[in-house]
Amino acid sequence: MNMKIISFEQKEYSIPFSREFRTSKGILTNRRGIIVIAKSDSGITGLGEIAPLDNYSVESLSDARQY
Repeated sequence: MNMKIISFEQKEYSIPFSREFRTSKGILTNRRGIIVIAKSDSGITGLGEIAPLDNYSVESLSDARQY
């Protein structure tokens, strides 16, 4: 069965922590990421998440937006 992706959406989010998250690499106050939604021509919808952790991941959220 061949399917084609007919739409792709990105929705950014930022969720504040109830208290700051302290680590040896700094303080985090919220969790940021992107929810991705892909829809196919056969009616199937797929969801995914891109959420690199600031100061821990090789790529940043800004890098992820470019793809």
